[in-house]
Amino acid sequence: MKIAVLTDKEGNTLSFYESGFVKLFSNDKGTWNFLNGLRKSLSR
Repeated sequence: MKIAVLTDKEGNTLSFYESGFVKLFSNDKGTWNFLNGLRKSLSR
């Protein structure tokens, strides 16, 4: 299973209406491992 999480620079989760970092994790044998990440900015 893979999940995406939006976080601030300290790793705290954010609402998808905020700017931050999208981090992709995979669950391999019961352990969540970081796969990749990218910056997400909102434009108005």
